[in-house]
Parts: sequence; C-alpha cells; structure tokens
Amino acid sequence: MITPRTSLSLGQWTIAIPGTPKARRALGVVLIVSGILGFLPVLGFWMAPLGLFVLSIDSPFLRRVRRKWQIFIEHKKRKDQIIMACQTGDWSSLKNADKKRLKKSSL
Repeated sequence: MITPRTSLSLGQWTIAIPGTPKARRALGVVLIVSGILGFLPVLGFWMAPLGLFVLSIDSPFLRRVRRKWQIFIEHKKRKDQIIMACQTGDWSSLKNADKKRLKKSSL
C-alpha cells in the first residue's frame, strides 16, 4: 500500500498536512472557502490554491492537474537557467544533462 504524504512542497516551503483523508478533505475545503473570503482582513486569496493542493493528495483529477503544473514550472525554470547561462557565460549553475543537450543542439 502506498503511504500518504505528510507534507506538501511548494517551492522552498514545506507544509505539514493531516494524515487522514477526512482531515485533509476538511482542511482543503476550509482553505478554499477561506480563500473565497479573501477580501476580509485576516483571510487571503492565497488560501484557495493551497486548499486545492491539499485536496490534490486524495483526488486523482486534481493530482494530475497539479503534476502538469509542476512539470510546466520546472521546464520554465530550467529554460530560464539555460537562457541566463547563455547570456552571462556562467555554465556552472546548469545540470550536466542540460549542458549535454546544449552541446548536441549547437552541433
């Protein structure tokens, strides 16, 4: 059996989440509803996407959408790193796979 995740990684932040599916669903719904009420002083609109992230652990549809966004963001980040390396000439920040791909494409 696959063990459920106990935390979500959003960039550099790691957020602990409840261990049971019922608690995760309740937390996700509360965050989404609170995000909709983001115009109030204490609440914020950032809560709605966080609620969707929490719900994506148990929902196959939301999990696929989250994974596609993660792949898109990673590709964009790597592309930006390659462009920056080409502009500055500093190739040390690139991964070896990216360096090999650049050498093949320049031939």
